[in-house]
Amino acid sequence: MYFKNVLKHKNLEEKMTIAGLLAKLGINIGKYNAHAPVIPETEQDIFTRAGRATQRPPNKQLFFLLNLSLWKIGFGIILAWSLLTCWIITAKDENAVVTRFGKHVRTSGPGLNFKAPWPIEVAEEVSVQKIMRIEIGFKTNDKGKEEEVAHENNALSKDLNIVKLDYVVQYRIADAAKWLFEVADPEEATKRNAQSAMRTVAGGSTFDELATTGRSQVQEEAERVLRELCDMMDFGVEIVGIQLQDVHPPNEVMAAFQDVNNALENKGQAINNAQGYMNEQLPKAKGEAQSILEEAAAYKQQRINYATGDVARFLEVLKEYQQNPELTTARLRYETMEKVMPGKEQYVVRDQGTLRLMNLNK
Repeated sequence: MYFKNVLKHKNLEEKMTIAGLLAKLGINIGKYNAHAPVIPETEQDIFTRAGRATQRPPNKQLFFLLNLSLWKIGFGIILAWSLLTCWIITAKDENAVVTRFGKHVRTSGPGLNFKAPWPIEVAEEVSVQKIMRIEIGFKTNDKGKEEEVAHENNALSKDLNIVKLDYVVQYRIADAAKWLFEVADPEEATKRNAQSAMRTVAGGSTFDELATTGRSQVQEEAERVLRELCDMMDFGVEIVGIQLQDVHPPNEVMAAFQDVNNALENKGQAINNAQGYMNEQLPKAKGEAQSILEEAAAYKQQRINYATGDVARFLEVLKEYQQNPELTTARLRYETMEKVMPGKEQYVVRDQGTLRLMNLNK
């Protein structure tokens, strides 16, 4: 046969290629049976039949089944995607803001919530209980160190001094939908409002008040003004508080202000020392004064008693003098001499004509 002659002169790879082509044409080169097609006699006939075999019309049933399978696969993918994106689990400290084609439709609370599949409805979870903070005038890096942020905390005090205020604003999200949609950048809006409130309050206080005694009042007033600004804008934020961290002048005049502060501290220390000394000495002085008053009162009473006794004795002597003036006068004279010259022997000459003496000590 022609095919056998052809195959004799071919290598193994060419033989396998020709055998496969013949098998597609329905030609069995080993055994011929009754159903085999007519064996072509020439090589041209063989390749003509092969070209016709490759140009057979497509199988419509096969294409239908293939399209049906693709539809089933696509529908399954869509169904699975819908099931996966039609529910959300919201944490206990969060709210889920649901938008339909970009428009806010509702806000869901904590727990399991359902929605239309993505991209029909999209849910964004927002924490509404977490206390967040904004640092103004400084920034805390990853290592926990504070770095100054220039020109963010400048303010003008009442006495026309430039002062730098480092403070922290604490806030939380009260309305998740307003927080997301009322303003483009709510955190930046909160920061700008805090700067405006702090500068307004600082303009009504002197530098000394800001740096020393008036810090608590400045914090409270700035917090009140900031709440009013945020309530007026109504973008879903609740101000928790403002903490004033540091008040200092610009770096260019820091040394001069430090000298002033040292002088003020020394002044305050001197005043405190004087106050302490006064508090120490005043009770002592009051005690001594009270003691002097008591001694004076006692001396007064003593003198009164002495005077009362002298008056009584004088009245008794007067009574005796009225009864016997000469004898009383002599007795008083003798008693006076005893007081003037105590312990001395005293003699009294009673009669000028004689030398009779009277010893007063006997």
